[in-house]
Amino acid sequence: MSPVKVAVACGLVALLISACGIAPKPEAGTANLRKHPGYFGLRDDPRVKHTKCLRADQIHYRQYYAGGKQHLPAIQVGQKPTGPTIIFYPTPGIAQGLQIMGQEQGAEIIGSALLYPNDAPAKELYKVELCTAVSVTG
Repeated sequence: MSPVKVAVACGLVALLISACGIAPKPEAGTANLRKHPGYFGLRDDPRVKHTKCLRADQIHYRQYYAGGKQHLPAIQVGQKPTGPTIIFYPTPGIAQGLQIMGQEQGAEIIGSALLYPNDAPAKELYKVELCTAVSVTG
C-alpha cells in the first residue's frame, strides 16, 4: 500500500475511535446540574462530622447558612445571644486571614471554622470546642 493510503486509513480510524462512547460533560452554569448524565460530583458539607459529635454529647443545635454573599454553612448551639456560633470557611487559611485582618475578631480559629463563644458557659463551650476540632488534623 502506498503511504498516502495508509495515512488516510489511519486518519479515518482515529476519527472513528475518537467519536465513540464519551458523554459530554456539563458546562458551568447548567441548570439542574445534579440531574445531568455527565455529573458525578458530591456535595461536601463540613457540618456532618461536627453535628454527630454534638448530638452524641446531647447538645442542642441548629444548622443554617450564614447570611451574606458567601452563604457559608454554620451551626448555632443553643440560642443566639448566649450559645456559641460556628461558621465554616472553605479553607483554614481564609478563616485565619479574616481574623488577622481584623474582620472576624472575637472568634477562635479551629481548622477552617471560626467559633464565636458569645456568652456560653465554660463547660458547654469546652464541649463545643472539642466537637469543632473533630476533623482537624494537627
